[in-house]
Amino acid sequence: MEKELNFRQNTIELHAEYMNYDIAAYCQQLDYGYEIRILGGHRSHVGSVTVADEQGTLQTITLPGHKEDAITRQWASQIWEIAKQPISVLAGVHYDHLRKEQLMEVIQILDKLLSDCKTELQKRVSPLSV
Repeated sequence: MEKELNFRQNTIELHAEYMNYDIAAYCQQLDYGYEIRILGGHRSHVGSVTVADEQGTLQTITLPGHKEDAITRQWASQIWEIAKQPISVLAGVHYDHLRKEQLMEVIQILDKLLSDCKTELQKRVSPLSV
Protein backbone atom coordinates (compact mmCIF):
# COMPACT_ATOMS: atom_id res chain seq x y z
CA MET A 1 0.00 0.00 0.00
CA GLU A 2 1.39 3.42 -0.95
CA LYS A 3 1.59 6.18 1.58
CA GLU A 4 -0.05 9.35 0.31
CA LEU A 5 1.58 12.61 1.36
CA ASN A 6 -0.79 15.51 1.82
CA PHE A 7 1.29 18.20 0.12
CA ARG A 8 -1.05 21.07 0.99
CA GLN A 9 -0.80 20.47 4.74
CA ASN A 10 2.96 19.94 4.53
CA THR A 11 3.82 23.06 2.55
CA ILE A 12 4.67 26.51 3.81
CA GLU A 13 4.00 29.08 1.10
CA LEU A 14 5.23 32.63 1.59
CA HIS A 15 4.94 35.64 -0.72
CA ALA A 16 6.30 39.15 -0.88
CA GLU A 17 6.00 41.77 -3.58
CA TYR A 18 8.77 43.97 -4.90
CA MET A 19 8.49 46.31 -7.90
CA ASN A 20 5.06 44.81 -8.68
CA TYR A 21 6.49 41.27 -8.99
CA ASP A 22 6.03 38.33 -6.65
CA ILE A 23 8.84 36.69 -4.73
CA ALA A 24 7.67 33.34 -3.39
CA ALA A 25 9.15 30.72 -1.10
CA TYR A 26 7.72 27.21 -0.97
CA CYS A 27 8.92 24.88 1.77
CA GLN A 28 7.68 21.33 1.28
CA GLN A 29 8.06 18.77 4.06
CA LEU A 30 8.80 15.36 2.61
CA ASP A 31 8.62 12.03 4.40
CA TYR A 32 12.24 12.70 5.39
CA GLY A 33 13.68 16.09 4.56
CA TYR A 34 12.56 19.37 3.03
CA GLU A 35 12.45 20.75 -0.51
CA ILE A 36 12.50 24.55 -0.80
CA ARG A 37 11.99 26.76 -3.87
CA ILE A 38 12.59 30.51 -3.89
CA LEU A 39 11.41 32.13 -7.12
CA GLY A 40 10.35 35.46 -8.47
CA GLY A 41 11.08 38.86 -9.86
CA HIS A 42 10.91 39.65 -13.55
CA ARG A 43 11.89 36.09 -14.43
CA SER A 44 11.77 33.02 -12.20
CA HIS A 45 14.40 30.48 -13.12
CA VAL A 46 16.95 27.99 -11.81
CA GLY A 47 20.02 29.93 -10.69
CA SER A 48 21.43 27.81 -7.90
CA VAL A 49 20.69 24.65 -5.95
CA THR A 50 22.11 23.75 -2.54
CA VAL A 51 21.65 20.46 -0.74
CA ALA A 52 22.37 19.89 2.94
CA ASP A 53 22.92 16.26 3.89
CA GLU A 54 21.92 14.63 7.18
CA GLN A 55 24.99 16.13 8.90
CA GLY A 56 24.35 19.62 7.51
CA THR A 57 27.18 19.51 4.96
CA LEU A 58 26.33 21.75 2.00
CA GLN A 59 26.86 21.10 -1.69
CA THR A 60 25.98 23.85 -4.16
CA ILE A 61 25.64 24.04 -7.93
CA THR A 62 25.36 27.54 -9.39
CA LEU A 63 24.73 28.14 -13.06
CA PRO A 64 27.21 30.46 -14.81
CA GLY A 65 26.38 34.13 -14.35
CA HIS A 66 24.05 33.56 -11.38
CA LYS A 67 24.50 34.65 -7.78
CA GLU A 68 21.65 32.85 -6.02
CA ASP A 69 24.13 30.55 -4.25
CA ALA A 70 24.27 33.06 -1.38
CA ILE A 71 20.51 32.58 -0.97
CA THR A 72 20.47 28.78 -1.32
CA ARG A 73 23.38 28.25 1.07
CA GLN A 74 21.87 30.54 3.72
CA TRP A 75 18.45 28.90 3.53
CA ALA A 76 19.82 25.34 3.46
CA SER A 77 22.07 25.84 6.49
CA GLN A 78 19.47 27.69 8.57
CA ILE A 79 16.60 25.33 7.78
CA TRP A 80 18.88 22.35 8.46
CA GLU A 81 19.58 23.79 11.94
CA ILE A 82 15.86 23.47 12.69
CA ALA A 83 15.02 20.22 10.92
CA LYS A 84 18.31 18.26 11.18
CA GLN A 85 17.19 16.45 8.02
CA PRO A 86 18.31 16.64 4.38
CA ILE A 87 17.38 19.94 2.74
CA SER A 88 17.33 20.98 -0.91
CA VAL A 89 16.99 24.64 -1.86
CA LEU A 90 16.51 25.94 -5.40
CA ALA A 91 16.56 29.68 -6.04
CA GLY A 92 15.97 31.85 -9.07
CA VAL A 93 15.02 35.47 -8.45
CA HIS A 94 15.76 37.97 -11.19
CA TYR A 95 15.11 41.67 -11.60
CA ASP A 96 16.40 43.63 -14.58
CA HIS A 97 18.82 46.50 -13.94
CA LEU A 98 18.69 46.71 -10.13
CA ARG A 99 20.71 49.41 -8.45
CA LYS A 100 22.72 48.40 -5.39
CA GLU A 101 20.15 49.82 -2.95
CA GLN A 102 17.37 47.93 -4.74
CA LEU A 103 19.38 44.71 -4.55
CA MET A 104 19.74 45.30 -0.81
CA GLU A 105 15.95 45.67 -0.55
CA VAL A 106 15.48 42.31 -2.33
CA ILE A 107 17.97 40.72 0.08
CA GLN A 108 16.00 42.16 3.03
CA ILE A 109 12.81 40.67 1.61
CA LEU A 110 14.48 37.27 1.24
CA ASP A 111 15.78 37.51 4.81
CA LYS A 112 12.26 38.25 6.04
CA LEU A 113 10.85 35.30 4.08
CA LEU A 114 13.53 33.07 5.62
CA SER A 115 12.70 34.32 9.10
CA ASP A 116 8.98 33.70 8.53
CA CYS A 117 9.70 30.23 7.14
CA LYS A 118 11.85 29.34 10.15
CA THR A 119 9.19 30.57 12.57
CA GLU A 120 6.55 28.44 10.88
CA LEU A 121 8.84 25.41 10.68
CA GLN A 122 9.66 25.61 14.37
CA LYS A 123 5.93 25.24 15.06
CA ARG A 124 5.66 22.21 12.78
CA VAL A 125 8.91 20.26 12.99
CA SER A 126 8.69 16.86 14.53
CA PRO A 127 11.56 14.39 14.41
CA LEU A 128 11.07 11.73 11.75
CA SER A 129 13.02 8.52 11.47
CA VAL A 130 14.44 7.18 8.22
